[in-house]
Amino acid sequence: MLECSTTAAWTQQQYQNSAAPVVARLVQISDCHLFADPHAALLGLKTDDSLDDVLNHIDHFEKHKGIDAFLVTGDLSQDGSAQSYQRLLRKTQHLGHSQGWIQGNHDLDLPMQACSGLRPILSPGILKPAPGWQVILLNSSVEHQIHGHISDEHLRFLEEALAKAASMHSLVVTHHPPCAIGCAWLDRQCIDNPDPFEHIIKRYQDRVRAILCGHVHQQAEVRFASTRVWSTPSTCIQFKPASDGFALDPVGPGYRVLELHQNGGIHTYVSRVQSRGDLDTHAAGY
Repeated sequence: MLECSTTAAWTQQQYQNSAAPVVARLVQISDCHLFADPHAALLGLKTDDSLDDVLNHIDHFEKHKGIDAFLVTGDLSQDGSAQSYQRLLRKTQHLGHSQGWIQGNHDLDLPMQACSGLRPILSPGILKPAPGWQVILLNSSVEHQIHGHISDEHLRFLEEALAKAASMHSLVVTHHPPCAIGCAWLDRQCIDNPDPFEHIIKRYQDRVRAILCGHVHQQAEVRFASTRVWSTPSTCIQFKPASDGFALDPVGPGYRVLELHQNGGIHTYVSRVQSRGDLDTHAAGY
């Protein structure tokens, strides 16, 4: 299950400099959709098993290169159960020196907060994986709703974090994408108040190096407020890119690696593991 398929890598053009040293490595996983029952399946795929495949591959990566921060960007659980969050924490607590979780539309705040304790950091929160870098965690979810929304509280948190860090490079992390990614049915589920978010990103665009998100169960790269937005595949089922309606992609689960450079550059790529092959590709939804 550990065969790796790595996509092409991107670096932000305005910071492209191969001589700049890497100061931190981040790994992002997203949309684990765990259940209270560790043997439960989502559209034929056992989500615990597919997550284990991804984490085994990440363990191999960490052993050879090291991880400075580990991000889980929403929909950690499918059913919002305490058991699912506790199990995820057990599976990931050894990864990285710092760990951040953000809520997704399937998550429930109370059981998620109850199991996390002091680690991982939940949104709104900040990770500092290396001198000169901060990762700002925002909650874009509305409990029991599919679409995204960033509350006034989290918008204030974002602006204050950027205003106080004039000399730092920043990554901003949400669950929902802030703009369309070219997949019609998912594009209706983006953050529904992008204007104030865009205003803040534009005001501090000299500090915001990229926006990371999940939710869309696919790898995508778009721009929002002249800033790169990178989405990350799910650790379970994948949605077909550029589809008008719900459609699954048989490509395997994956995760994103981000190498942060001292000068603000980012080298990022997605790695995947083999799918277990029992996915219900004819499903019309979930």
